[in-house]
Amino acid sequence: MLSRLLIFKNIISNLFYQLINILFNLILTPLILAKFGSDVNGLVQTIRQILNYAALVGSGISESTVVALYKPIAENDQKKINSIMNACNRVFFNAGYIFSILALIISVIYPLLVKGSLDYYSSSILVLVLGISGASEFFVIGKYRALLIADQRIYIVNIIQSFALVLGLILAYILIRNDFNIIVVQLGVSLSFVLRVVILGAYINKCYPFLDRSIDKDMEALSKRKSATIHQLAGIISFGSQITIVSVFCGNKDASIYSVYLLVFNGLGMLLSTISSALIGAFGNILARKNTFLVNKGFRFYESIFYTLGFSSYITAFLLMDSFLKLYLNTVKDMSDYIRPSTILLFSLLGLVNSLRTPAATIINAAGHYKETQRSAIIEMIICFLGQLILVSSYGIDGVIFASLVAYLYRFIDVDRYINLNILQNNQLMNFFRIILCFVLSYFMVFLFKHNSIEIVSYIHFFIYGVLFFTISFILFFCLNFLFYKMAIKELKDNVIQN
Repeated sequence: MLSRLLIFKNIISNLFYQLINILFNLILTPLILAKFGSDVNGLVQTIRQILNYAALVGSGISESTVVALYKPIAENDQKKINSIMNACNRVFFNAGYIFSILALIISVIYPLLVKGSLDYYSSSILVLVLGISGASEFFVIGKYRALLIADQRIYIVNIIQSFALVLGLILAYILIRNDFNIIVVQLGVSLSFVLRVVILGAYINKCYPFLDRSIDKDMEALSKRKSATIHQLAGIISFGSQITIVSVFCGNKDASIYSVYLLVFNGLGMLLSTISSALIGAFGNILARKNTFLVNKGFRFYESIFYTLGFSSYITAFLLMDSFLKLYLNTVKDMSDYIRPSTILLFSLLGLVNSLRTPAATIINAAGHYKETQRSAIIEMIICFLGQLILVSSYGIDGVIFASLVAYLYRFIDVDRYINLNILQNNQLMNFFRIILCFVLSYFMVFLFKHNSIEIVSYIHFFIYGVLFFTISFILFFCLNFLFYKMAIKELKDNVIQN
């Protein structure tokens, strides 16, 4: 009962946080575009991504810590928890120092490489300001988030981060309205995020009084860090390299255009991830108890729901994206440059394929099978990066997205095969057949809706059509996926009886 309550709290709080995060970006981006222009917005987004590369020095720490904490938390082994947390704290601090040095180096070098409307010193200071939030992740937030995820209490982090986002948005709005420059605006946002440190630290001290830094560090417990790092590195390069490559080869304006599309589709991805983020701890706990039947049954239900939501969401996004952009960017002078039908299609497919592999990634993370799946992560990274470099010169943004799409397809097929062979007892062919049927159904739905004239003149119209398209899609895909779910459960029960 308690576990179900925690899962519910985690899902609801994660959904709330993701909605706040989406609104934060949706409101702040047009304010920056209208006040400072596409060039400055593209510069800000590119700097954020470069700092994400620098943050790779800490990759794998949180993931390996979470996996190591599942068993001692389940057994209430406080000494073991302390030894793991102290090891985590040491590694995070070391990574934080390296990140800070890298941020300083980037602030010196990057403004020399990219020319824009900001002068060298302004661009340099902007890098340091945007790095404040990243530094707080290393020195405080990261280790506490790992503990709360493993303890199935990620809802605490979600609530605190939601508060910080609201405060940051309010500060940014006030500063923009009072004609402050982009550096001061971003400083206000960054400082609001630092507030998370104070609040989260106070909560941890109150609710986990047994934490003791004097206990010896168990560095061996974080042995999965290197393999987890490879996964995180592959993810950042595969997805994060896009805006950097667009900025370098196409300019800040195209980077701004790309960031607006990313804002919308990444928002959808974050909403869908609310389920997976909340369930990692639950699956990890069940796997630690070696309850194979419950893992399989829970995963199959989760996968069916996720596929239903994924197809419904991205079909709706594809149908309404151009109308949304016209409404959303109506105050931007170069709005017409942002309306690109081919980019909408490719982004929709990219988001959909990424959502299809999320269930498999969830169970891999919960099981801690980082080393076992790192080969496919490396191959995905190579396909993605080389493909982007080859196609960007000829096809611009669309070429970059297409390369990522090919890499994502490969990774989805590989991780789906892996979990079915090594973690679960699923029929992979049945799963692929289900996905093919979902794509066929998607084609007919798009054909049906697109050939009816839709005129959207306000956000109310947009909302009505969005709810309509999503509801129809959800019902159809739910029926299809529920049929396959029932077939999978019957197959699972038959296997249990035979064994």
